[in-house]
Amino acid sequence: MDSADSPREAPVPREAPAPAEAVTKGDEDPKWPARYGLWAYIAAVIAPIITFGNAVAPSLIFAWDEQAFEAVAFLLIIGVQAAISILAAIGFASVAQTLSRRQFGLRKVKIRKAIKWIFIGILIYLWFDILISIFVDAGGESETDIGVLGFIALGIVLIVFAPISEEFLFRGFIYQAFRNRMGVVFAALLSSAMFGILHAGYGWQAIPAATLFGIAACVIFQKTRSLYPGMALHAMHNGVIFVLIIAGL
Repeated sequence: MDSADSPREAPVPREAPAPAEAVTKGDEDPKWPARYGLWAYIAAVIAPIITFGNAVAPSLIFAWDEQAFEAVAFLLIIGVQAAISILAAIGFASVAQTLSRRQFGLRKVKIRKAIKWIFIGILIYLWFDILISIFVDAGGESETDIGVLGFIALGIVLIVFAPISEEFLFRGFIYQAFRNRMGVVFAALLSSAMFGILHAGYGWQAIPAATLFGIAACVIFQKTRSLYPGMALHAMHNGVIFVLIIAGL
């Protein structure tokens, strides 16, 4: 039989290339300019100064004694600062691009992964905290007499307001804005130093401790891409501080 008359083999169909994995909206790294992070930080710093006078009058309405006045004023001032911190981050971010909550790190994360990096974050913080305590005097004991309402207000601020607003502003916005300009390491160091300076009102000894915590929180956020583990660790950390304050330690 002539080769020309022999049946030709059917060509083997080629496999279609695997489609590129779709990127969920908001999973891409946000393109926020670093200067927006600085401006949002300035807004958070001056917020208590702006709101102090506005907090006095409403506090007087609810104040039946001096301690009640201080507690209500404290809650109002820090509450407004927390709100301004979050709104500043959202406002500046919206100028740069369309917003998605996932860009700020408001995304789910597997429990095992979250626990793993929370534990690693604790180890990072404790290791550096022990090292720095060798060189920094934590100061002596201080008496705290702010009354029952004062303790309630302090607990709300430490365990609720601070973890949510500070993680949203510093890790969710400022760190990511800086990361676009200077990379992971320098963004973590600079944003954490700014985080530490924001806590100078609690005494200069609070600056290195808060800075170290900020670095640990940046590591957690970078590895999980979620704010929730950092918020959980922040609340636990402040909860321990709150218990120590109540115990007078």
